[in-house]
Amino acid sequence: MSRKVILIFVLVFILAAVGLLAWYFLWPSRGAQATLFPQEGQVTVSRGSTVQSPSPPQVAKVGKGDRIRTGADSRALLVLCPDATAELESDSEAVLRRLSLAENGPSIIEVEIVQGSTWHELSASAESETRYEILTPSAIVTLSTGRLHVTVSDDGSTQVEVSQGMAKVRALNTEVEVWGGEHTSVAPGRAPALPRPTVARILFVSERDGNADIWVLGEEAQEAQLTSDPADDLAPAWSPEGTRVAFESMRDGDSEIYVMNADGSDQANLTDNSVPDHSPAWSPDGKRMAFESLRDGARDIYVMNADGSGEVRLTFGVGLSLAPHWSADSEQIIFTRIEEDSNGDGSIDHRDMGAPFRTDETGKVQSFWGGRMVYDQLIFPWARRRVG
Repeated sequence: MSRKVILIFVLVFILAAVGLLAWYFLWPSRGAQATLFPQEGQVTVSRGSTVQSPSPPQVAKVGKGDRIRTGADSRALLVLCPDATAELESDSEAVLRRLSLAENGPSIIEVEIVQGSTWHELSASAESETRYEILTPSAIVTLSTGRLHVTVSDDGSTQVEVSQGMAKVRALNTEVEVWGGEHTSVAPGRAPALPRPTVARILFVSERDGNADIWVLGEEAQEAQLTSDPADDLAPAWSPEGTRVAFESMRDGDSEIYVMNADGSDQANLTDNSVPDHSPAWSPDGKRMAFESLRDGARDIYVMNADGSGEVRLTFGVGLSLAPHWSADSEQIIFTRIEEDSNGDGSIDHRDMGAPFRTDETGKVQSFWGGRMVYDQLIFPWARRRVG
């Protein structure tokens, strides 16, 4: 066999191998794929003998048989479908056993995750809802739909806190239901403790230093000051996971929407314009924020992404639109609208009578329920937040 023929054969083999690898990683019909969002530190994806190391803001497509690892002080979010996500903590390993997505949702999802001393299994099918089961040294925790936080102490004790939905905690032939806003614990060789309400961290505004600042009241009644700007800081609102706080501040000459970490660090202006913006309200999924603004000459409800991008005006018309709050499914915003001078003082303001309304993301406004109320007497909802 001539050198030329051998060279051609080798070249064809190399091209075929490159093409096969390209097809394996890029061809869209390779099978259902999930999306991996590295958030911090080192994250690797192993596929056979090939290893990828995506880093923020890169994302990676992962499929059946792929193995995902997070290093020390690393985190990643694995989005399997809109209804199933898994948070990968430091020093974790995840394996996608089965992944087949139907047009109307997940048909089969099976993921195994090892995180420290816990073993996680996430599964879903067309016939049943998503189920997240966690095996710890002292308990088995099962979550259908919602959010929970599980930690294991050095002695093997398990602590379970549910922020949304309901989880079942089993040990020693005993099962307890833990609902959103509750927590329980299980010691090795013991049955689960009765669920208890999660301790609240309360945000409040105080003028004890001469101007309005934001403070937090902790578990042991200890107080901490979060803002200390000479201008007034008002209307604090927890993010759903309790790690960030949105608020309005006058430090730029007019009211703007700011956000900071729960300890007061990394304060940033999200709206940064020449007109007042008020009353930030997080969506339950933490991805968006509703607020009031006067930027178009009237006080109306707007919505933006949690980073301040994508601002959209939702309400139009006469009067004032105030006090936005989200529905539990993040699909609608409930607010108060004041449309007329009900007390005869010659102006439409907060002292007039208002009625509750709701709007969806398209801006379609509907009456929420009958009746009218004085805006000053509205009682706003509050939520319990996890300490730490």
